[in-house]
Amino acid sequence: MSRELAEINTDRAEARSKYSDLSGEAAGLTGRSSDDPGIAQRRERLATGIDRAKERMEALDTEAREALRELASNPANIESISGPDGVFSSGRETRTASGPTSAIRSRALRAVEHRGRTLAPEAADRLDRLIRDEDADPQALGARYVDSISSRDYASAFWKVLRSGPAAALLDLTREEAEAVRTVRRVDQERALAERAMSLTGAAGGFAVPFDLDPTIIGTSSGSLNPLRRISRIVTTSTDTWRGVTSGAITANYTAEAVETTDNSPVFAQPEISTERATAFVPFSIEIGQDWSSLQAELGQLLQEAKDDLEASKFTAGSGTNEPFGFITGATNTVNAAAGADTFTASNVYTLLEAVPPRYQPRTSIVASGAIINRLYRLTPSGSTTEPQLMAPDRGSILGRPVYELSTMPTTALTGNKFVVAGDFSRFVIVDRLGLQIETISHLFGVNRRPTGERGLWAMWRNSSKVIDSNAFRALLGTI
Repeated sequence: MSRELAEINTDRAEARSKYSDLSGEAAGLTGRSSDDPGIAQRRERLATGIDRAKERMEALDTEAREALRELASNPANIESISGPDGVFSSGRETRTASGPTSAIRSRALRAVEHRGRTLAPEAADRLDRLIRDEDADPQALGARYVDSISSRDYASAFWKVLRSGPAAALLDLTREEAEAVRTVRRVDQERALAERAMSLTGAAGGFAVPFDLDPTIIGTSSGSLNPLRRISRIVTTSTDTWRGVTSGAITANYTAEAVETTDNSPVFAQPEISTERATAFVPFSIEIGQDWSSLQAELGQLLQEAKDDLEASKFTAGSGTNEPFGFITGATNTVNAAAGADTFTASNVYTLLEAVPPRYQPRTSIVASGAIINRLYRLTPSGSTTEPQLMAPDRGSILGRPVYELSTMPTTALTGNKFVVAGDFSRFVIVDRLGLQIETISHLFGVNRRPTGERGLWAMWRNSSKVIDSNAFRALLGTI
């Protein structure tokens, strides 16, 4: 090796700094009059300097990669090799003094921190926990994924692929963009291999959605009609299955002196939630594709809305077979409403809340549709002129418990409908597998197998939900 890698990296840092300084000065001249000969001359010199700095950076990047390959060819070289823009890797495990994956985790955490305006606070907190959790994710698969899709080179490559299609985009990708795509693909393959090693279904192909657009990262689904992500337990995973631990309450007792104590061990269980595949299809005309900025601006919102609509339905009443297990499905303990079709009383609501076991009472919430909440608001305790209304004047609580409107809940109290659910929603777990993939379909065809002048985007992501403790919920059931 003609030069040490550390020396090359120093030169790379200087070249990047020079490029940044020149680019910043050029940006500062934007809008200045070109009639001034001094300004015009300075712009010309800056353009020449920027081109030379870019060529210098590319040459040094190539030299650094060659040096890295030479080092990697020697098994004795296992230390991390750092550059000014992060940690270089030949595809082997990156090793640092504080652990084999600490550098990757640090870069992923920086990516989350730098996008504070994009992420909702709760989404940022979930990502932070996922990236730092070395026990649940020893290979740092989640951190690798966040780090790779947060690259600006990958984001620009992604849009080129969606605009032109994978084959045509290959001719248009820069060297940095192509390398970013390969990095993301490699991380996805690592995650798929990890899942197959556990005899689980691997990830599908396609192009991962960039960080700032990915609804599995930035989405919170916390609108007023779908409050489940606000009140439930949210778990983010980088693989297929989440495994938790639940237990019953520990029983304490008094005993006489020198008498053997009783066995009060709680019963432990390990609930398991496997993520299920969800898909969405976005057709768009070739004309819109030609005016790509319009579609680019709308795509993130379209994906988020499609995801929200599906989750609102399946997290509520999903069967658990090839789809999430809804909380209504899991609320197997019921309280009968008053006899009579589509009938319930204030007394039924008192009975419902009293049926929730004491250990869950402090965190109990009430969920119902808007139509049912309207009826609850009008209820008055039967035969009483002194008892207060069930619901607070601001409609935010019933008997001190918070109330949330969920549009996918039943709108009537007809027989068999679980139309009001009360319970501790921390016992309802929503599991999000990090990452959303998109594949492009170049042409759509009509019934006569002729092109319609449309293209399509097929999106796929995975998540699920499940009640992990049915005793934490009580449902008001419509009866005849």
